[in-house]
Formats: sequence, C-alpha cells, structure tokens
Amino acid sequence: MRGKVRMDIKKAVAVTLALILAGCSSDQPGWMDGALNDVDQRAWMSASHEAKIATAGQWLEQWQAEGRVALDKPIEEMQPEAETLVECLDDKLTGSMNMPVDVVKRNALICAHQQNYRH
Repeated sequence: MRGKVRMDIKKAVAVTLALILAGCSSDQPGWMDGALNDVDQRAWMSASHEAKIATAGQWLEQWQAEGRVALDKPIEEMQPEAETLVECLDDKLTGSMNMPVDVVKRNALICAHQQNYRH
C-alpha cells in the first residue's frame, strides 16, 4: 500500500510541476525576457540594454494590439524596431529630470511615431 501512495504522490508532483511549467511558458520571443514593469526614468537609465530592448518590445506589442503602431510583422521579428526605440528613448531621457512612469512611456510612443511605426 505504501508503494501505491508513494507512486500517487510522485504522479501528483509530476502533474503539478508540468502545469506550473506550462503556465510559465510565454508566447513572446526570448529577446523579450526580462522586460521592466512600470519603469520610470531613473529605472530606465539604470537598466541593462537587454532589459530595455525587452521592455520596448513589450510596448510595441501592446501598442500594435491597441492600433497605436503598425509594423506589419509579427512580434518575433520586431527586435530591430525595439532597439531603435531604445536608442531614441535613451536620447530623450538623457539629462532629464526624474520622469514618472507615464511620461517615460509617452516619450517611448513619441519615439515610435518618429520612427514611423504608425498607421
């Protein structure tokens, strides 16, 4: 009987682990891993380049879904546009005062429109 209980526990653990791992999987490409949430100017300027690209990619994905930008390509192929967005936003935020989250994101959208990532 103990063997059956142990086997049932092992099966339950395996199923639980599989469900957890399945829930953690993302439809986003790997280059978007490590994106920042609610980033203000200070957090943006101190973030790694990779985190900035991931964040810009998430913004582009969100704005495309909202109809604010149109890149006519899947998110998996938007890394170059995310990198350009990062360069523009870095320039806009350099030397600025302590911008809050909404102002940083608004400046990022302005950068996207300057790059003609819109309809």
